[in-house]
Amino acid sequence: MRKHDYGVALLLQDKLEEAIARFRTSLILRPDGPDTLCYLGRALLKHHQPAEAATSLKLALPVNSGDSNFRNVLAIALAATKDFVGAKSELLRARNLEPGNPLYERNLGCLDRVMRDCELVP
Repeated sequence: MRKHDYGVALLLQDKLEEAIARFRTSLILRPDGPDTLCYLGRALLKHHQPAEAATSLKLALPVNSGDSNFRNVLAIALAATKDFVGAKSELLRARNLEPGNPLYERNLGCLDRVMRDCELVP
């Protein structure tokens, strides 16, 4: 079992503070663990800490660059920090990886309206 599996279970149960603590502990053992960085970013985003989430997700980007869903989550974190240019760039990359995905089209439309009357969907 990977060190961060318990953190994932906590995240799925919405025990966000415990999950974040578990992921941070896992990162002490392996500071560059891309899966742990990714899950930490997701937990932080869900815990309304988008700047920290974006930082963690950016660190995991080199390993997850071909994952359209990962790029969508990174876009959501960036948009929450008001980095709309970065968010749009990530969504365009997600769409290029998975053309025709209606979620990415919807999120791009929301960004084009500068998040007026909509929110990005993970």
